[in-house]
Amino acid sequence: MIKKRNLQFGFTLIESIVAVAVFILISVVMYSVYSFNQRAYLEGEKMAELVQNGRIVIERITRELRQATDMVTVLPQTDQGAANPTEIEFQDGHIPVFSATSTAVGSSINTIVLAVGSSAITDYYKDMFLKIIDNTGQGQLRKIISYDGSTKTAIIGEEWSIVPDNTSVYRLGSEYYYIRYYIPAGENEVHRQYRVYCFDSCDDCNDYFRWDDVRPEIPNVPSACALEDRTIGEYIAPGDLKFWGSNVIDVSVRISEDNREVNLSTKVFGRNF
Repeated sequence: MIKKRNLQFGFTLIESIVAVAVFILISVVMYSVYSFNQRAYLEGEKMAELVQNGRIVIERITRELRQATDMVTVLPQTDQGAANPTEIEFQDGHIPVFSATSTAVGSSINTIVLAVGSSAITDYYKDMFLKIIDNTGQGQLRKIISYDGSTKTAIIGEEWSIVPDNTSVYRLGSEYYYIRYYIPAGENEVHRQYRVYCFDSCDDCNDYFRWDDVRPEIPNVPSACALEDRTIGEYIAPGDLKFWGSNVIDVSVRISEDNREVNLSTKVFGRNF
């Protein structure tokens, strides 16, 4: 009589432990590679964001400096390190020099129809500031963001609080607009301020003057009045934006967040000063 053997196949305990250990090791390695790649990707994105912020600031300052017609900030001829100015102000040169006082034809909540003799050139008044100086809506100041020369209609950037009418007298001028780039104390953001200079208080200012004008009456020097103030860049601390030079102006900016840092610089040739 032949006896049949009871054969059983499977893994031993040691083989099972080894297989589990190898699986865990491979999983840890794969996770580590994935985690490293993910961190590298996120780090690259954050560095790209810093570079992009710096480029926006540099390019905007460069473009407007090239067109500037007068420099308000006194800049050192050479790099003075920590002593370099950390803000800059200059006269805007990209808007046509213009000044007029007229009566509106009509308005809506976000438009104003200018006087009949106004320019027929579309967007001629774009980026200028219009102030209602008498009658309905008096005291309101708005920026023109587009202009239709065929209808004399200007679209404003902020709705009227009180809609002007055909009795509203407005002043539209661009003869002395100034641009200031600076970083407010306690902030890590670069601001672009659009301003004018007035002998009257800012609320009552209807006539603009050069920044260095003087007159016999008191006050005998004009004061700066901000028309617009906007943030154009982040991650730039006070002292990390610097300027120096005369005909050729050096602009240097340091952008930083946590342990990341990017340094950018450029040279700007002023065409008009």
